[in-house]
Amino acid sequence: VIPRLGVPEDSGHGHLHPPPRVEEAVFRVFFAFGFAGMCIRLLQAMQINSRLGPKVLMVASMIMDLVFFLGLLGAALICYGVPTKSLMTPTKSNMTTDMFYSLFWRPY
Repeated sequence: VIPRLGVPEDSGHGHLHPPPRVEEAVFRVFFAFGFAGMCIRLLQAMQINSRLGPKVLMVASMIMDLVFFLGLLGAALICYGVPTKSLMTPTKSNMTTDMFYSLFWRPY
């Protein structure tokens, strides 16, 4: 079973749109991957240009630095959140998605 890729939207008349069919959800996944592939090919084509090439390489380098930073931030958040959650709710022993949401939103 494929999960739905969206929430029902209000059409303005108080009626919700019907849920998307499974074929539509699969199409959206393929469309997203196709669009990502097209963007990557476009960036590769820009590397040939003498003005855009260095800028594309700098952006790629910054994205790698951003991924490293987000990994460190995630580790710090988990190192803070898990002990905090376990001290605040000592009787709960299961790990749910609610726990991860509260790990993220609690410091803010």
